[in-house]
Amino acid sequence: MSSLKHAKDRTDRRLKALATRVLAAPQARDAFAFQEKLAQSQWYSRGHIEAYQLGHLKTLARHAAREVPYYWSLPIAEIERAGSLAEALSHIPILPRDRLATEPKAFCAAALPQGQRRTGEERSSGSTGQIVRIETTNLHYGWQNALRAGRKIRAGPKLYSR
Repeated sequence: MSSLKHAKDRTDRRLKALATRVLAAPQARDAFAFQEKLAQSQWYSRGHIEAYQLGHLKTLARHAAREVPYYWSLPIAEIERAGSLAEALSHIPILPRDRLATEPKAFCAAALPQGQRRTGEERSSGSTGQIVRIETTNLHYGWQNALRAGRKIRAGPKLYSR
């Protein structure tokens, strides 16, 4: 058995062993599902990951151009034609921090994709002298919990659920 296959199998076994502890808390079910996705994705090739990210970026750009006032003028055609992730990213404007802080509604989607719901707000620390607030969705908390799950599960998790 190759060392890569052995490591993947060991990761899968550890996740399954944690499942009973994690799934006992209802708010942790999503975190565990996201953690499983992360565990599987670490074995993907670079090409597979970039293709996955490019597909999701194009979907996100279409949604933003349709639903988010700031992105109504997003060059969606250039993003759709992009053959690589780097090319697509080059067409996405950098968010101006001052506008994000002073005009937050310009960055809020009028409607969310199916299965998502607004769950609250996150804010920056204000270390630059300006606090920025962003609305969050259940997808945000799912990934946040998944990324913290390995460390938190062993220490008694405080998983986020809004």
